[in-house]
Amino acid sequence: MEKIDVTLTDYELAQASQVGCLRFIADVRRKKKPSANPNEWQIHIEGACGEMAAAKATGKYWGGT
Repeated sequence: MEKIDVTLTDYELAQASQVGCLRFIADVRRKKKPSANPNEWQIHIEGACGEMAAAKATGKYWGGT
């Protein structure tokens, strides 16, 4: 598989970070059992940024859901 470099703009990073924070807050409100990882916020934020980067690399729209 060919490597594709993707750079998110500041706006895209801000949008994905906000989505990650909202996902974490939703988990807290649902009283979801936290993982053993103390960086739960970071996991959600990096996951959302990865989703946005994958969408950008493939020319797809990413709405954050």
